[in-house]
Amino acid sequence: MVALLSCKKEKKAQASLPTCIKTEIASDSTLVVKTQVIKGQVHYWLNTGAAAWDGPEFIVDGNCNEVCQLPVWTLPPCFSDYNPNGWTQVWP
Repeated sequence: MVALLSCKKEKKAQASLPTCIKTEIASDSTLVVKTQVIKGQVHYWLNTGAAAWDGPEFIVDGNCNEVCQLPVWTLPPCFSDYNPNGWTQVWP
């Protein structure tokens, strides 16, 4: 019963995401998506876990245009626009 409820919850969460984000989810089963609203626009942190392996992670807008790239060793100036504790996980 729990698996059925969590499946419905995941489908509902994915239904509210932009098409380009759904495409990213479909191509990477390990993807974690977090959101934060910046200046009235929803931004999506596509957390692939790449940072743990010396790879970048990306923050994109609702059209999947990159707005910030998070390298491994230092936070870029664009990250200062975000509240580090203000992210809400929306997938999975």
